[in-house]
Amino acid sequence: MAEGNALFSGLKKLIFKDEPTAAANNDPAIPPPPIPEKTPRIPENTPPPPVSGPLSWQPDAKGEGDDATRAKAYQLLESINQPGVDFLEVWNAASENGGPSGLRAAFNTLKYADRTLTREKVITTGRYYMDALQKALQSDLERKAAQQRDLQEAKTRQREALGKEVAEIAQQISELQNRLVQKQEALAEMDSRYEPSLRELEQKMDSGKRTIEGMLQQMHAILQAAEREL
Repeated sequence: MAEGNALFSGLKKLIFKDEPTAAANNDPAIPPPPIPEKTPRIPENTPPPPVSGPLSWQPDAKGEGDDATRAKAYQLLESINQPGVDFLEVWNAASENGGPSGLRAAFNTLKYADRTLTREKVITTGRYYMDALQKALQSDLERKAAQQRDLQEAKTRQREALGKEVAEIAQQISELQNRLVQKQEALAEMDSRYEPSLRELEQKMDSGKRTIEGMLQQMHAILQAAEREL
């Protein structure tokens, strides 16, 4: 509770910084300071707000919590703190003395600081502060939920765009693979397509060569005989 007490102490300093010394002397003869008329007061018939659970004077069982959020909550409570002593001061004092078990002692002690402090004032202002805090929470949750929806929509759009690109690339790869298979088959058929013609030409070349060489030999023999005998 070191963090909570520090924040509560800040609230106490803010509340009591303008209190007269009579509060320290506990002198019942000195009346409490008057509340300025221009300060908005909480209507006596303010209905209790819907509350999901009581304000806790200690961390939850798991020790979970967001220090930054807690600090903002205390800042909000300080900004709407009503003049004089009310629920916030009682909550502060009781929290530093064990929680609900220290409530009566805190209440009786703070009555000397502000004679207007009553059971009804504690309950009414407590409901007022809880309602304000709960409304702030709801507003923050709605804002974050809107941000969450925006992020989810952006994620969906990005997923669809990438999915389309992946499908297009996959289609291109499939077409290239089909072309590759076709070229491989054409390459494999290359020998069977050209080999018969190549062999035929080779045979014709050999046959023509032998025929011409035979004729040349005959012509050469006749030519030699003509040179000798004619």
